Amino acid sequence: MSRWIFGVLIGYALLVPLFFADGAASFATALQPPSAQHVFGTDHFGYDLFIRTAESLRASLLVGAFSAAIAAFIGAALGLVSATVGGLMDRILMRLSDAVGAIPHLILSVVIVALFKGSLTALVLAIALTHWTTVARVVRSAVLAARTSAYVEAAYGAGASHWWVLRHHLAPAAAGQIVIALAMIAPHAIWHESALSFLGLGMQPDDPSLGTLLDLARADITQGAWWTLVFPGLALLATTLAGVSLIPRKRAAEPPEHIPTGTGALKAENLTIKVGEQVLLDRVSLRVEPGTIHLLIGDSGAGKTTLAKALLGIIPAGASMSGRVSRPAAVGFLPQAFTPVRRIGPQLAEVCGKDNVAALLDRVRLEPGVAKLFPHQLSGGMVQRAGLAGALANNPAYLIADEPTSALDPELRSALLATLRELADSGIGVLLVSHDVAAATAIADQVTVLEKVRHG
Repeated sequence: MSRWIFGVLIGYALLVPLFFADGAASFATALQPPSAQHVFGTDHFGYDLFIRTAESLRASLLVGAFSAAIAAFIGAALGLVSATVGGLMDRILMRLSDAVGAIPHLILSVVIVALFKGSLTALVLAIALTHWTTVARVVRSAVLAARTSAYVEAAYGAGASHWWVLRHHLAPAAAGQIVIALAMIAPHAIWHESALSFLGLGMQPDDPSLGTLLDLARADITQGAWWTLVFPGLALLATTLAGVSLIPRKRAAEPPEHIPTGTGALKAENLTIKVGEQVLLDRVSLRVEPGTIHLLIGDSGAGKTTLAKALLGIIPAGASMSGRVSRPAAVGFLPQAFTPVRRIGPQLAEVCGKDNVAALLDRVRLEPGVAKLFPHQLSGGMVQRAGLAGALANNPAYLIADEPTSALDPELRSALLATLRELADSGIGVLLVSHDVAAATAIADQVTVLEKVRHG
């Protein structure tokens, strides 16, 4: 729907001025209301507002498009150079980005445009020079992530220069982010231009933009000529909203069917999960009884985490699922990590309430003061115990633990596994996903080995 609306607006802006002439100004026909002869009415110069709005929309679109393109180019170039070269260059460019971003965009644009009032070039540059900072940071982040890839390290190891790596590996990795940034900047640039023109610093009345029409409409409103404000305003609003809606967004996966709740075992029966033609799980069956530890092992990429999350009702975006999953009303999940930028307490409070955090920490043998710490301030074993506390917040009948012993030393690993054994002995069914076969087998009641799906 948004694509259709945006296409209609583009056609309106481009075609109407080609086939219809707005004629000369005539005060005899000024401020006429909408009619069969003048669909949008006329402005206070006597121009047909239907044609005038189309011409102004075209001007706003051109200014917005050029401004967004220049801003995206500047931001992408600086972001690529910053991440690729690094060191002092990275610090200088990021501080420059901070400095520009700290100044309100409109104020900085007003200063630039005021120096060259009436100049279209100054207007475009004023908008572009205040909108590149976000693009630079987004591109820099994408490139920094790509720089750690094995193929980039191999290229540097083979003697490739920064420029070669940038051109062949890093720039393509950031291309998608640049396109999205361009689509996000364009609607904002149109609004920005309209604001400057509304203040009398942008396009002039003899070659107006939508902002110019809105500026002129202020005086007309006092005479009851509402149409001079409404129609250009609706064109501006529709264009920016339609443009924003064109930005690609990910949709959450539809909740899978066939997941009845109730009492009994946690189980999967003939479970198959596919993403397109790729099979992630192929007719897998598993059953976890109350009061037992069921160990799930297998090679990396076999689908252990996919199976564990499917038991919770979570499947990858765009995936299809067949088979059957049955689970009790309450299943706890012990993830592999906490959010690193938030303290432990608030993260636990999200699932149990602030008043219950101390009791939960005590249940897994952690001091109340742990709630005030960040994840990086805890040892690996303490982080896993804190995660276990969150998983137990709602007194689940079953617990799914995904690689809880990963990166723990033998002593901490044994202590955590002993805690899981105690939980099982108290009646909780535990599904333990682990690579640590030797240690986990010692406490497991059942073991399932998951093999990789063979393709072809």
